[in-house]
Amino acid sequence: MLSRAADEAWERGSAEVHVQVAPFAAGAAHNIRDWKLLDKYLHAIPPSDEDGNFYRAISCVSRGNWADARVFIVEARKQVNILFCLFVEI
Repeated sequence: MLSRAADEAWERGSAEVHVQVAPFAAGAAHNIRDWKLLDKYLHAIPPSDEDGNFYRAISCVSRGNWADARVFIVEARKQVNILFCLFVEI
């Protein structure tokens, strides 16, 4: 299972490994709806990462924190829009 493999890599890894594993681990935690595990990985995903903001919004929703979830959703949409515009220009 991906979540187990990600958690094992996380536990053995350095801070650099955490940054590399965090987006995959967060996705795995989301898929199994383990919100505590999701929160554990979010600390290693930079605020400028659209996936990180998407998962932060999900974490907020899981706790009923709608106001913060909205902020993260807006930020994730801005970041995706920038990426999409860059892709269209190519």
